[in-house]
Amino acid sequence: MDTSNEAPGCPRGKGDHGISRVELLAGAEEASVRFYAQVFGWKIETYGPGYRTFTPPNGGPPGGLRGDAPSGSPTCTPYIRVPDIAAAQARVVAAGGRKLTEPVAVGEASIGHFAAPNGTIYGLVTMTEAAAWQPAPFGDNPKPAPDTLCSVEVYGGPDLEATARFFGELFGWGTYASMPGYMSIRCTSAVFQGARTDRRLRPWQTQQRGSAARRSGGRAASRLGSSPAGVGSRPRR
Repeated sequence: MDTSNEAPGCPRGKGDHGISRVELLAGAEEASVRFYAQVFGWKIETYGPGYRTFTPPNGGPPGGLRGDAPSGSPTCTPYIRVPDIAAAQARVVAAGGRKLTEPVAVGEASIGHFAAPNGTIYGLVTMTEAAAWQPAPFGDNPKPAPDTLCSVEVYGGPDLEATARFFGELFGWGTYASMPGYMSIRCTSAVFQGARTDRRLRPWQTQQRGSAARRSGGRAASRLGSSPAGVGSRPRR
């Protein structure tokens, strides 16, 4: 497989099922809107009660800010592009995952949710266009535009090899054990992903959130914590 412009040794993947959008929990909705608009310049619009959509100013995956989520919801949910929600959920269940919601029409698309065998929650979305491919944002590779979502890190469970097989077989993602307790994942979309065995935040994540809070005067900083499912997003600054 072609591994050029990637994390070392990480195959590029088939590219049919990339992460096309990301949904973030926004319990303090108005404060969260001000935070993301001020710190990252995202264009944020009201979609309905308790829900906002965001669009990064320089391209990259769009997403949503959910203010009406039930208690215990993950703070970040990556959405994987598929042509058929029900069919994808059936494959997930057959591979050991769990179907969480029925497919629901949202505008011109449909969405659904599932939990991987390790418990991490993902969304599924039907979209007419895939997110544009970009190289992994590491090393000497070209960097994505500022303030775009360029990588997502998830809890992969104690058996990262099993997690790699699950996503590789279902969605054609390329995977590579890049360091102890960490699996690099290439979805071939505008977002690079990694899976880890440790639920705790890494030092750079804690530092980044502290820096963002200082730039915004500390508002809504607590809303950037890790989720029960161990998922975190990383905008590029």
